[in-house]
Amino acid sequence: MAVQSKRIKVTDLTLPEKVSGRWLKRNKQQIVNAVLWGAISLREACRQYQLSVDEFLRWRASFATTKQTNSLAD
Repeated sequence: MAVQSKRIKVTDLTLPEKVSGRWLKRNKQQIVNAVLWGAISLREACRQYQLSVDEFLRWRASFATTKQTNSLAD
């Protein structure tokens, strides 16, 4: 039996509304994914969400670390 992978199209991404408080992990992940998949540029994401490049890079690094940790546990 063949396993089909579900591919996410860049056009299917949903970006969060501007956040006026604390960032949820889900919102951070949406923005990181959108930048990594080319739906929005890093510059535009930082402008739109009032982020510094350093803050974005910390988010990206934390998700990469989480993913690696989760794959080691499998």
